[in-house]
Amino acid sequence: MLKRKDTAALVLVFVVFGIQTCFSQNIGRASFPKGFVFGTDSSAFQVSNGTFQDQMIIALPVGKKPPPQPPVPAWLVQTWPAGYCAAFSTTCSTTTIPASFTIHGLWPIDNDGHVLNKPESSKLPGRKIEMDEFKNIVVNYFPDLARDLREKWPSLTERTAEGFWLHEWDTHGSQQPVLQPAKYFFTTRDMADRTDLLKALTAEGIVPGDNRRYPIVDIENAITKKIGYKPLLFCHKTNTLSELVICVGDVKAQNFAPCKQQKYPNLCGGPHIEYPLTNKKFSS
Repeated sequence: MLKRKDTAALVLVFVVFGIQTCFSQNIGRASFPKGFVFGTDSSAFQVSNGTFQDQMIIALPVGKKPPPQPPVPAWLVQTWPAGYCAAFSTTCSTTTIPASFTIHGLWPIDNDGHVLNKPESSKLPGRKIEMDEFKNIVVNYFPDLARDLREKWPSLTERTAEGFWLHEWDTHGSQQPVLQPAKYFFTTRDMADRTDLLKALTAEGIVPGDNRRYPIVDIENAITKKIGYKPLLFCHKTNTLSELVICVGDVKAQNFAPCKQQKYPNLCGGPHIEYPLTNKKFSS
């Protein structure tokens, strides 16, 4: 009877022999996807190219990957249209205020919490694009996305919807090194859907209304309950909620993150702020 140690050694021989036989017979040589891993937890063979070639097989401990790119934190900025139009009555061109939060953009920030929109940050791989190219690679190529953006990311000013989206890409999207234009808009839309700000506030009894005011802390707590982190509340020119910022860990926008706690311009004062009615008519 073989001892346990001898049995383990014999099994290892069979495994190595089997792998070697597969290599020699070219089994599945072109069918393994990039990153395919087989072996044990402590040592595995990994395909490092899209095609399966012997000289491209390397033995790596599973889970060992190149160091990740340092994260670039970002702001997911959403607008409360009634508050925005109350603050910017000279530029807000809509006549019927949307009855929900709308997307303003996904804005990369530096490690100090400052928005990246300075000329020197254009050294990043992102680039500005012209309208014709933007329509070809985003609007026309992904009509379902464009339809969603018209509802969730409308322009409240005289800009067209496409003009607003392109402005957001050129000003903010081009400042990050990860997301290409279409992916930037898909990602921003999906992250905004996850926040569902209107529903989160309503669930805590915070509903908009004429001259209706709420403690800032109640609004912060309602959003924190939804996403796990406290948001930044912005009141431009008046003590009326106009925008709400959710912080994310990086521009891949996979996870929410705590915001830098510092004094930003236009942060809402306290202790109460207005949360105006969304369906009132507005005229400039």
